[in-house]
Formats: sequence, C-alpha cells, structure tokens
Amino acid sequence: MMTSFPENIPVICNIAKDYNRILDIGSAFGKYGLLIRETIGSYRSEHGELSPDLSDVVIDSLENAEYFKQFPWIEKIYKVCYNEDARKVSKDILNKYGLILLIDVIEHWTGEDFIKFMDGINTDVLISTPKNTYMYTDRHYGFDPHITQYGDASFARFTQDIYDTNESFIRVIHGVIHST
Repeated sequence: MMTSFPENIPVICNIAKDYNRILDIGSAFGKYGLLIRETIGSYRSEHGELSPDLSDVVIDSLENAEYFKQFPWIEKIYKVCYNEDARKVSKDILNKYGLILLIDVIEHWTGEDFIKFMDGINTDVLISTPKNTYMYTDRHYGFDPHITQYGDASFARFTQDIYDTNESFIRVIHGVIHST
C-alpha cells in the first residue's frame, strides 16, 4: 500500500492534534506532516486562537526511500528530515518525540523487526496497518515489499488505544515499552 486508505486520514489527524512533537516515519510525500499541522492549527483556531501560533509544533520526517528525497516541498513541511532506516535509529532520537507515526510502515517489516523497534520506546506510537495486506514482491517507490500481516494479537502485549477502521488497524501504543 503506497497510500493510506482515505477513511484513516481524519482518524489519524484527530489523534495527532493533541501532540506538538511528532516524528513521521515513512513520511513519503509528506501528506500527514501537512495535514496534521493544518489540523492542529484548525483545532487551536476553533478553541479561541484566531491566528494560531504553531511555533511550538515540531513535525519531523524519517524516510529512507530515495524516491521521496527529490521533492522540494518535503523540507518545507518538516523541520528535520532524517534519511535512514527507522529500525536503525537511536532510541534517544525516537524518544524525544511525543508521538511517533508508523502509518503503513510495519507491514514492510518482519514481526521481529517490529518488536525490536518498539523495545525501549518511551513515547506514544500511532500505528496504522492494513487489515488485509496485499503481499507484493516488487519494490514500489523504493519501499521494501509487504512481508507481514498484523492483527489484534500482534498488538496484545502493548498498552494501547484502539481506533480501527474497516480497512486498517489503527492503534496508539503507549510507552514505556519493553518487548520481553
């Protein structure tokens, strides 16, 4: 899946509006960075800030697919753009955010990679992954192929809030997270 199901967008934006330090892992075209910033601004405006000050909102990107590095708007949407594999990023970097987005990412990882990534995370992680992952073998946009189907049991070990849609598992997993 190269794009999120449209029904997931308002769910994800509504959750993310309550955070002001966000890391968008697998940011691709920057859709969530842009939409979440706009959602935060709209929410603040609706709650009394007629000209919302978003200077406290930090939304950074972590994307390792070379394809997306060519688009000039990415560096305008995100304050910092990390270009590396999320599974290799220091927990110190990951834990400086209030929310980590993993939107249509973990189906590209093994279950073991997902658990290893989550171990030591002490912040909230918003995960969206398809309920019926199409397993393809080609590399689209430089993404690794889909290799894992996740389900309720995949998240059972974590303290979580559930926001599932018809098409996707959407979970906010709360840190401190230890996979043992």
